[in-house]
Amino acid sequence: MLIYLVLGMSMKNLTYLPLILVANFAVAHDAKPSFECANASGEVEHLICNDQSLAKLDLQMNALYKTVLSSLSIDKQANFKASQRGWIKGRNDCWKSADVYQCTKNSYALQTETLAEKGGLLVNDTPTYYQCTGGVHPAVAVRFYQVDNQAKAILHYGLDNELLDVTVSASGAKYINDSASFWSHKQEATAKVGQDTLSCKLVNKKPSPMISALDLANLQQAEIIGVGEGNEPKRLWRGIWGEDWQSPSSSNADDGYYKVSLTFAGNLAAYGSVMNNQKVQAAVITDFQTSGSGRFSYLSLFDEHFDAEGYGEANNVATALIGDRVQVVDLYVEPPFIVVKSIQAGEQDPMCCGGDFVTQFWRYQNGKLEQDTSKLQRSRISLDIIAGKTWHLMQKGSLPASKTPLSASTLKFEKGQFVGSTGCNNYSSKVQSSEGKTEIKLATIGTTRKACRSDAAQQQEKRFLKALSKVDRYGFYAGQLQLFFDDAGSSKVLAFETTKEKP
Repeated sequence: MLIYLVLGMSMKNLTYLPLILVANFAVAHDAKPSFECANASGEVEHLICNDQSLAKLDLQMNALYKTVLSSLSIDKQANFKASQRGWIKGRNDCWKSADVYQCTKNSYALQTETLAEKGGLLVNDTPTYYQCTGGVHPAVAVRFYQVDNQAKAILHYGLDNELLDVTVSASGAKYINDSASFWSHKQEATAKVGQDTLSCKLVNKKPSPMISALDLANLQQAEIIGVGEGNEPKRLWRGIWGEDWQSPSSSNADDGYYKVSLTFAGNLAAYGSVMNNQKVQAAVITDFQTSGSGRFSYLSLFDEHFDAEGYGEANNVATALIGDRVQVVDLYVEPPFIVVKSIQAGEQDPMCCGGDFVTQFWRYQNGKLEQDTSKLQRSRISLDIIAGKTWHLMQKGSLPASKTPLSASTLKFEKGQFVGSTGCNNYSSKVQSSEGKTEIKLATIGTTRKACRSDAAQQQEKRFLKALSKVDRYGFYAGQLQLFFDDAGSSKVLAFETTKEKP
């Protein structure tokens, strides 16, 4: 029996897509990508082999590729194969990205859309657009396609994309994956992306802007005011501004550096309404490195400014100094306040080694950011500040930071122990620590003894446990938990990020 699924489009142009319901669309838990992981090369291919979500995307991509390839005439297949090889090379270049995981995920989504279009599998020639409220993204675009009698959707928001599978819904059409969802009914829709739940309405043409001026990529190109001597505005370029370039001491150009610099702190940004105008603003942290030993952290507030032609730009309305050599633990908006949680030097601490856990409440008033000192909270630090959250491994050793999905290595602190998953097995270790100090010592790590799903996963587990056993200090940077360890005389770090929603 055919059941017709109503896609989220205008009533005038409703599209009814025949859908053969199947019991389970999920890929098996031990899904492996279409290529042999034993022959994997480079960071991206190893990441795909070690992650169920990316392995699933690769399998879906390969199935779609074969479907489209088989539909082409022999004379067109050679060019099509060459095009796919070119895409694989581009996907593998994601190792250069600041967020390797998201870059790889986006690469699969965009190529899936390209293949579906080449194979004539898209339901409509153009995307379906929705204007949205409730988050930083002002609009989303959706494209629907069908392969092997399964309805799917490609959701575009900001600079990112999601591949979604249809699921059972009481009304309308709902598409989901591990981290996002899109539900449409008549001319309305709800999109869940990141920590935002967007309420959307169908529109007849592409909204402007599609990408918010407060999107992270735009904020990292913004002009910052109120930092450094003279308070001259400083325009970031890919998250950094600098002056007085110091030439490298070797032939490696990467050894060079700016003597004075302003750096966007990680990928940390918080969104909410703090200006009493019913609009969303963005709060970010920047670090100002002087020619001396100081590293000053600033809080900057942005709203959207539109020119006469309607193009938006992130406008820095106020900036305030948080402190010197501050380690930012968390940043979020609790209207009308911007809340900054950080580690700072206490009265008896040297500036290098803060021992106080400080919660500051900042408010925008009289054209500037002012701290409400009556709400200031200060206590000595302890590992309890990371309790109640699941931390996901972002960085191994000195490798570039990359977003690691929920199925990979995790860490929790509970009842005086580090516990979590290596990606294969569960582990636990008692931790010795002192209040006001960041030095820690781990006891022997105990683990379960399950076999890993691949040799690559087993090697990753060994590297993770070896590094964790050497950890002797913790700290924070831009909301990331950092566990430091010594490796043959070189200081390295395991960096974790929490996905716990802000209060």
